[in-house]
Amino acid sequence: MGYRFNNIFSKIVVCGDNTQYWHDTWVGSEKLKLLYPRLYELEKKKSCRVAERIKQGGLNWRWKSCPVVAGLSSQVEDVSSVISSFRLQLGDDRISCPLTSDGMYRVNALRRKLDYIPPVNNHPIQISWCKLIPIKISTFTWRPALGRIPTAMALSKRGIHIDTCYCSSCIEGYECANHVLVRCLVWKHVFLWCGIIFSDLQNIEETIHFAANWGRCPKKRKRLTAICYGTLWNLWRAGNDRLFQGRFVHPSRVVDNIKASVFTWIKYRSRGCTCN
Repeated sequence: MGYRFNNIFSKIVVCGDNTQYWHDTWVGSEKLKLLYPRLYELEKKKSCRVAERIKQGGLNWRWKSCPVVAGLSSQVEDVSSVISSFRLQLGDDRISCPLTSDGMYRVNALRRKLDYIPPVNNHPIQISWCKLIPIKISTFTWRPALGRIPTAMALSKRGIHIDTCYCSSCIEGYECANHVLVRCLVWKHVFLWCGIIFSDLQNIEETIHFAANWGRCPKKRKRLTAICYGTLWNLWRAGNDRLFQGRFVHPSRVVDNIKASVFTWIKYRSRGCTCN
């Protein structure tokens, strides 16, 4: 997501009994095993605690063989200088969140940071994360838009053997996310039910964009978005039922499932909303 875990949580070492010397990020911004991989290989006890290595008289190393013989004396001096001024104290080690002033982790603090990170894609997909639509459905809609669902074409591109890449339902095209979820006659019946002129959508991104920018009424736009997301979800479920359970779902039945799903979402996930 563009933000490293080490920037969200940091280990505050006090007594050193609950912090792993090599595996935890407790000094600097990186784990010591990544900064000094060759020294890590020479370590006898790789899961050792900080308190086992830092003593009052200095550093207490336990090597499999002498680092000086292996030509690693400069690395030993380097890591020693980094932690030479570190002093253990009485108290418990703890985890702190540098995103907040009091060190307590809060979701809204992380969200504010993420909002300022530019998207990886120059043309971000307008996924709706409104409360009207279950998070499971919004997440599913996002995945096929990125080509991240296991269709025959997607599996074949990843080197997985598939008997045929043609759609097992119509045998008229390759089974990709757009073919399975968008280029289907069910959409014509859905738009007819909504009283909208049928739009010949070509891919999932067009479908998401169409729902996000349709009409002038925000409430109706949210409902149409819920209907479009529900259509994508139910088409995917119908395809899985046919493929894995051998149960063919008639298109009219798929439309009924879409209506039932969206009705349930609007009824129970919105306040004071009537479904007309």
